[in-house]
This record gives sequence, C-alpha cells and structure tokens, in this order.
Amino acid sequence: MVSFRYAFYFFNVFILLTLMAAPVGAQMPHHESGSQQSGGGGTTNQTMPVAASNPDIIIPDTFTEPEPMLEPEAPPPPLGIGVGLNILWSKHVQAYVLPISYKITPDLKIEASVPYIRKKLQGEYTNEELKADGIGDVSIGAKYRYGDENRIQGVTKVTIKLPTGEYKQFENRTEQLALGSGSYDFSINQTVSKLIGPYRLLANLGYRINTENDYVETDIFGRSVQFENRVGNTFNYLVGVQYTTPLKGLVLYLHASGLIQERSHIKETDTSDGSLIRDEDKQDRLKTFDLNPGAMFMITANAGVRLGVFIPLFTAFDPDVNSHASREWVADIGFVGRF
Repeated sequence: MVSFRYAFYFFNVFILLTLMAAPVGAQMPHHESGSQQSGGGGTTNQTMPVAASNPDIIIPDTFTEPEPMLEPEAPPPPLGIGVGLNILWSKHVQAYVLPISYKITPDLKIEASVPYIRKKLQGEYTNEELKADGIGDVSIGAKYRYGDENRIQGVTKVTIKLPTGEYKQFENRTEQLALGSGSYDFSINQTVSKLIGPYRLLANLGYRINTENDYVETDIFGRSVQFENRVGNTFNYLVGVQYTTPLKGLVLYLHASGLIQERSHIKETDTSDGSLIRDEDKQDRLKTFDLNPGAMFMITANAGVRLGVFIPLFTAFDPDVNSHASREWVADIGFVGRF
C-alpha cells in the first residue's frame, strides 16, 4: 500500500502542475473600457475585497522567510505573534488590511484579517458617484504546513469570513456602497512550494463558497423591501517564482494570478403586499488574469517590507454585460513583523 507520505507528495505535485497551466486557460479576450460599475460590485471592487479578506491571494505564506537574513544570529521565533499591514491601492478602491497570526506550533497558525476599505464608484440604482469607507468583512482561519520545501511543501488554509462590513445598499432612502457581503462565507486555499537553489516555485489554489444575506430596508422609492443577496462563489489561483538575491534579505518575485467569480443572485420583495420587484442573476461574472512583479526585503530577521504591483492583462466579463469597465492597476505595499 502506498504510504501517506507518498500520496501527499503526489497530490501536491498534481496541484503544482495544474496551477502552472492555469494562466493559459485564463487568457480571455480583453474588452473595451466603459463605465459599468455597481453598488455591490464593479470590476475593481469585485477583485479587491476578495484579496482584502484573504492575504494569501497576494502572496501565500509558506512559513519560510527570505534567506539569508541580515541578522542570522537572531532567527525568527518558532512560535509567537505575527502582525503586518497590506495596502492595496487603486484609483477607485483602496484596502488597508491588518493581518494578525499566532503560531501555535511550528507548523500550525491561526490568523485573522481585518480590512479597512475606501470606495468611490458609480451607484447601481442611481448611476451617481458614491463614496464609502469603513471596516470590511473580517476573516478568521487556520493553516497547517506539511512536507519539506527541498522536495515539495504544502500549506492548507481554511477561512471563515464574517459579515462585519456594512452591507445594506440604502440608508434613509439614499443609495450607498456596501463594504461587505453581509454573509458568512467559507474558503479553502492550498499552497505548494519548492526550493531549487536560490529560487522558490510557488502555487496557490483556492475556492470561496458564499452564503445568502437576507435583510429588510427602505429603498430610494420609500418601499420596505426584503432583500435576498448571494454573491457568486469565487475560485482564485496563483503561480510564480521568487528569487533570493545575493543582497542579504532581498527577494524578487514574479507571480501570475487571477480569479473566476460566478454570477451572483439578488431577489427583492415588497414587504407591504408580497409583490416581487426583482429576482434575477446579476451580470457580474468575472474572469481575470494579472501579472504581479515585486520585491520583498527583510530589514531584520523579524521585520520586512514588500512592494509590488498588480497589472491586469486579461479580463472576461459576463456575456450579458454591454458596457465594460477597465480594471485598474493596483499597487501592493506590505509590512510584516514577528514577536
């Protein structure tokens, strides 16, 4: 009988090869720019909150910091607290994410991610420019590492996203931008990595299952409406390479990443007489493929910075959408510290 160890290596090799082929399948035709945005989404807005509530979509954690360190005599503690700050900045949406982790054992971490989001987008109902800022949906999770990067290492992460962000689309009969989905969502991410000399090959595959959000509010017409919203499930992928330069603590990287978001559903019912106002699948399906070059620098053995950029190369919108909004470049700035 094949041992668990060899079954594990076979599984991770399969995932690694599958992810390396993923960008080819994601190269969808590029559509012309337009003005399609919505209170609940918009092309930039759809991709940003996914990364904001799951930092592993930006750079998956392999539990291994860049080598060689500037202070090899003071290695990172095997256990303890890690904090950081991830900043995702584009013209219309910005996310400031506080990731916090605690390493229970050398191979097991628990984590939380707290995003603060700012938006300036066109409203879905009024077509007016709207602004919003505040705490987004907080996520909590755990990740477990197994294997050896000299062969193949795997890191499995499970996450629950909490409905902490403002999710209603109206306030005092005025349309507003949502900062969260209002639902409890569940995701799993699988990362595999391998060291080859100064290079680290890295791949990540994830899937988020979104649940329904039901609530009652007064819309812009003064009607008391029962809303039933469900954001489309999202598949994310990443494949890339990191290079540890001769300069101590400096690592250069080039990642290719993207997501496939399924169509969302929304139902609106007038609570006064039970009449149906709207019951449809939203035209917000999206497929993306981005290039992400950047650099990481460990200032000390326990503190470092990251600077990168997400360059949108390919985008495929829902076939029913007539006006397409161009996705924006996103600057990625990160800080990490361990105690």
